[in-house]
Amino acid sequence: MESGFAFKYPRAALKHGYEGRVELEVTVSPRGRVLNVDILTSSGYAVLDSSAVRQMMRVPFHPGATAL
Repeated sequence: MESGFAFKYPRAALKHGYEGRVELEVTVSPRGRVLNVDILTSSGYAVLDSSAVRQMMRVPFHPGATAL
């Protein structure tokens, strides 16, 4: 993953005081493009889960990297 990528907390979650942790499984192509994101563990809030998936789809990975 390219360092410096900043994840943004969803405004709706902030407004309602939602907090949680989302565990994702990410499939990345050999060229570093995110192909698929699956939720392994939900935060319990759809707004947090969907935001995590959407944002992860935009993360630039470097080819050959194995983990964050």
